[in-house]
Amino acid sequence: MNGGRLYVVCYDFPSDKHGNRRRYRVVKFLTGQGQRVQESVFELRVEKKEDLEKILKKLESLIRPKLDSIRFYPIHSDIEKEIKILGLGEVYKVEDAYFF
Repeated sequence: MNGGRLYVVCYDFPSDKHGNRRRYRVVKFLTGQGQRVQESVFELRVEKKEDLEKILKKLESLIRPKLDSIRFYPIHSDIEKEIKILGLGEVYKVEDAYFF
């Protein structure tokens, strides 16, 4: 599997004006970190523990902990090989990059 640990990230926000605004900010941030695989689910690949801590800290600044919920589920590489997808989609991979 491509570099880094895979995390499944799920979120839930109240469906009011303020919750929708926070959800939009979280989705915008997560889109830059990984791939949206379902309406409230992202897959992220994180190389280092420090990177994960930065992501968590940023997300914590975007939510109201007593109203919102974001969950990170780490997927071990052995388990990742067993992921089954029915219908559209594939497990998020980070493409190798080459710089010249």
